[in-house]
Amino acid sequence: WGERRIMSDPQWTFLWPASTLIAFLGLAFSAIKRIRFSPQELVVCFWVIFYSLMLSTGYTSTRYFFPVLPYLYILMVLSIIKIYGIFKKS
Repeated sequence: WGERRIMSDPQWTFLWPASTLIAFLGLAFSAIKRIRFSPQELVVCFWVIFYSLMLSTGYTSTRYFFPVLPYLYILMVLSIIKIYGIFKKS
């Protein structure tokens, strides 16, 4: 650890962590019943959770995150729209 440098990836953008945080924020709002997801949206949510848990069990490279990124972006936009709707009403 002491002599190793941090590896960087040219494909890494700020959208990866932002989409993950906002998507899980939407899931948290859903868990406390502030927003509702349709059954189709829940399938995407559970797939993202399952895939994330699967990636956390072993060695992962950035290439293993590519299959989940489109779904994270969809959940991010969906969460922003639904959370914006909550604050717009109040």
